[in-house]
Amino acid sequence: MRSERVCGGAGIPLPQYQASLGLGSLWIACPTLSTILRVGPRSGSVRSTLHAPAAFAVAAGPSRVWALGFGGIRLYGLDRATKRVVVRAALPAAASYVWSAGGAVWVGEDGALDRFSPTGKRVARFQLDHPSDVVSDGRTLLVIAHGDNTLHRIDLATNRISALGTQLAPPETAAVERVALRDGVLWLTGRGAGLLRVDPATGTVLGTTPLDPGGIDVAATSDAVWVAVYKAAAQRKGLPVVADLLRIDPSTGTVVRRLTPQSKLDLTAFVADAHRVWLVDGVAGRLLHVQG
Repeated sequence: MRSERVCGGAGIPLPQYQASLGLGSLWIACPTLSTILRVGPRSGSVRSTLHAPAAFAVAAGPSRVWALGFGGIRLYGLDRATKRVVVRAALPAAASYVWSAGGAVWVGEDGALDRFSPTGKRVARFQLDHPSDVVSDGRTLLVIAHGDNTLHRIDLATNRISALGTQLAPPETAAVERVALRDGVLWLTGRGAGLLRVDPATGTVLGTTPLDPGGIDVAATSDAVWVAVYKAAAQRKGLPVVADLLRIDPSTGTVVRRLTPQSKLDLTAFVADAHRVWLVDGVAGRLLHVQG
């Protein structure tokens, strides 16, 4: 793993959306510095800096970079050219996650998912038990709710929501929290869960790759699926510390490569483009990348 210094460290683990790929760059939120770094995805070097009040979660959209301010009660839209906040929206409740998908901005709270227009207007609200990740195929949005381990589909044209399949795992022993879409297959993982392969049309589990004790996050490159696996002692404390980074063969679901960090790695972002996987340790202030 190659490593670069970023942000100066956050001091405490944050939700795992401290970075986002989009608009030709990697964007990293630095909450203690109230900035968002624009990083070259090939070089890992900082190209520019945007000011965002205590931003801790970031999502790059088609025209703007979106961020949640610390405390999760305000949504910011930033113009990458002027490097200024151009949209401010108050949130109905404290939020942990922000995504840009399907031509909209999505904000995840404990009990709901909110849809915002590119102008920052809230246009829909969906009652869900701890929504924690989303993906879009361009026509629909697929949402995981890890409170009850359910998968939902939202029609982007009508905002109609429907549940897919049955529970992905018992909520008493697992929390399925993260999802990646690759070649028409959903890959899902989370605390206490293996790596699930799921049909996005029906929600049917097609197969499972065992992970011990479970996955922190999942991302897909052009020829592989990557999973960060928990360190067992850290999982009991609720901290997302990486034990191993696994490369998965998407045709078989088997582990073909295992990387073990040489030092403690608190994962606060995990993203991939076609060729690389990026990991952010916001506690130590490190950006790591692996050729996919």
